[in-house]
Amino acid sequence: MTAVSSESLVFLDGVSGTSPDVVRFSAADLSEAQSRYAILKAEHPGARVVVDVDVHLAEDARTARREVLASDSKPRPGTLQYVGTASGLAGLVADIVTVNVADGVTLRPVVDPARESVVRAITTEVVPALAVRRLRAS
Repeated sequence: MTAVSSESLVFLDGVSGTSPDVVRFSAADLSEAQSRYAILKAEHPGARVVVDVDVHLAEDARTARREVLASDSKPRPGTLQYVGTASGLAGLVADIVTVNVADGVTLRPVVDPARESVVRAITTEVVPALAVRRLRAS
């Protein structure tokens, strides 16, 4: 698992090893995630507590949904899922952090043939959009 943002809000699943100061968890929905985050944060006060999100990105949400439906790879049950655009994913990650659902996210691309393009979109579109949002919030 590698942080792909300077603020370590975004991690990519399977890119490298895990970090001892990061606690990962899964949840079926945002309400469950927020509850689990509170418990894990109390148990691991010095750690970054990040929630897993299965993702697929495309130029538009309709294309992203169509590609997931046509793929043999599917999001995992019991895990948050996002299928849509890079800007939408940036908004979701920002909301997750802002409302204390988690300290960040671990993103797992779910459509294998598109993995490279999704990782590229995360690093070149999602992470920069999050940096701009953080600057505006400061």
